[in-house]
Amino acid sequence: MTNKYDLIINKPKFFIPKYNFNYFNVRNNAWEFLIKNKVNKYPLDLRTIAINNNWHICSYNLYCKMNNISIDDLIKKHPSGFTEKYNGLYLI
Repeated sequence: MTNKYDLIINKPKFFIPKYNFNYFNVRNNAWEFLIKNKVNKYPLDLRTIAINNNWHICSYNLYCKMNNISIDDLIKKHPSGFTEKYNGLYLI
């Protein structure tokens, strides 16, 4: 007979990837990005940053029309958003 604690104790373990990164490298790249984009106040102006970096903020609807796919398929493939190079522009 199982009790309510068996589900917690015997819960299957999920694989959690370990990432190797250098804190100082990440910090320095973040600062370099902020300086390059002349960020000197918060909240960030994401539209200006996107324009300055030749990025295009693209809705799922527009992306689906451009690529002739359904929104459901796109969300399954990229549930948290996406970045893609398209005709020399980065779409976000």
